[in-house]
Amino acid sequence: MDVVQNSIKQALLDSVETNGLMPGKVLIGANLTLVQGRHWGMASTLSEPAVLHNYVDAPGRLESMPLANLLEKLKSDRLLEASLGMAAFNSILEPPETCASEDAYDEIIKKSAGKNVAVIGHFPFVKRLREQTKYCWVFERRLQDGDLPSEQMPQFLPQADVLVLTAQIIPNNCFHKIIAMAPQAFKIMLGPSTPLSPVLFDFGIDVLGGVRVTDPEQVQRYIAQGAHFKQLRGIEKITMKPKL
Repeated sequence: MDVVQNSIKQALLDSVETNGLMPGKVLIGANLTLVQGRHWGMASTLSEPAVLHNYVDAPGRLESMPLANLLEKLKSDRLLEASLGMAAFNSILEPPETCASEDAYDEIIKKSAGKNVAVIGHFPFVKRLREQTKYCWVFERRLQDGDLPSEQMPQFLPQADVLVLTAQIIPNNCFHKIIAMAPQAFKIMLGPSTPLSPVLFDFGIDVLGGVRVTDPEQVQRYIAQGAHFKQLRGIEKITMKPKL
């Protein structure tokens, strides 16, 4: 893996200590991955088009290995395994003091009125966002109506006043490339994979919008039955900003 691409992952991993902790539950669903560490950590389940690349080492034995081993999978070149590492990392984080029980979408709306907005990932709120922005460019791997391919990011991201990011850009190794294309933009990262870690503020992110598991049994049931994030129950959305 490229050293530059790896630096955000290594910085996150260096910021935590597992102290020999073992995982409780490990659940890799079709759309979401869940790990029980100090707390419950979640991430989107990423996959490759080629089935041969969609695997995790030691399935069936993941709960018997130290949580530190699962965190290291964040650096894997296989997306499914990196998703597990992202969820494991989120499971080790202590709830930050600067979190508020609110949806990061509210912060996006506040910052975006009449502005140029670039969105990485086709979030459910894109249609509403387009109604209030000057320009709204949405980049998605699987294109929907009005979306742009990632190849056009260098053309539009430098013009963005606000950059809305899926946290999937961390496990899929796009973080540094995308951030560098919009140096002046106000950057908001959100979604189930988002690490509520101040490390991301050091790398240029201004607001983090993640989730907290409030009903573990309900969350496990929904994930095991293939729920995507919009269908998920048993969580609350929380927002983290830098300390003033």
